[in-house]
Amino acid sequence: MRIGTQTANIHASAALESETTSQALFGERVKVIQADQHWSYIELLTDGYTGHMQNQFLQHNSTESTHRVIARSTLLFSQPDIKSRVHHHLSFASELSLQHLEDSKFAQTHDGYFIWKAHTSALESTLPGHLIDTAQSMFLGAPYLWGGRSPTGIDCSGVVQLSAMVHGWSLPRDTKDQLAYFYSGEGATKIEYADKRLNDLIYWPGHVAIVLNPTTVVHATAHSLECCRESLAAVEARAGMPESIWRLTPPH
Repeated sequence: MRIGTQTANIHASAALESETTSQALFGERVKVIQADQHWSYIELLTDGYTGHMQNQFLQHNSTESTHRVIARSTLLFSQPDIKSRVHHHLSFASELSLQHLEDSKFAQTHDGYFIWKAHTSALESTLPGHLIDTAQSMFLGAPYLWGGRSPTGIDCSGVVQLSAMVHGWSLPRDTKDQLAYFYSGEGATKIEYADKRLNDLIYWPGHVAIVLNPTTVVHATAHSLECCRESLAAVEARAGMPESIWRLTPPH
């Protein structure tokens, strides 16, 4: 199954009132583990995250993704024409199966819609520049949303996971799982506080930020309900000294 809407909430239980623990993005594949008339217990194949999702967000589609969206947001058109009807709004990191059209600035999806080619990149490719560049260009100013995973609403670990993904790292979804992954010897090296630098990840219990410079971080924070730049001293005044700092190792 694949996600057929811009975002689809993953819930802690099969009830709309239950906690939203994460989100799936358009085109991401899910494995349905158990289903009833209205809800399915699913595994998001992007990161192995499990939870409950309303069936209305799922589509039967076995097509493999070939590309992902690398713009903060973009549109799916009914024709290769910017004046044609908009079929979908898509968020950064959404997945698509695309066929490039010769002599066109558009690419065509497997189901016959059209997307601006420059807003996509092949899944196997990685973006140039730094993780922090992507975090800022895609998420600065986005509202903080517990469990959110898109520029329309995102949490701290979502910023890290999605920003890292397009630069070649596959990180777990939540802060505790990211830390467990690093402590297991995968993906990153622990460093000393005084040695922190651009792109390092700073963890507190239940929170993560990305180092912009020795005195400034970028993070999605419930303190101001947004993804923002903030002085490290201000974060430490609220949350205390960091639990640990990690430097991502070059992806394979």
